[in-house]
Amino acid sequence: MDEIKAGVEKGDGPEIVDGIGDTTVVLIMLASILGVRFEDCVQEAYNTIKNRKGRLVDGKFIKEEDFA
Repeated sequence: MDEIKAGVEKGDGPEIVDGIGDTTVVLIMLASILGVRFEDCVQEAYNTIKNRKGRLVDGKFIKEEDFA
């Protein structure tokens, strides 16, 4: 994650890509060690958020129900 953060701060696209790739590989390996499929984890996360409504405020997603 530090590599991604550093890449974003520097605006270094290749470093961002490398950091996201490294992080993804680590998560795939962790899922395998724990006996779950990485693809199932991603699908579950997507199913949880796919219908959320909201907007980005200063780069952070705020759920619609939190705008009261």
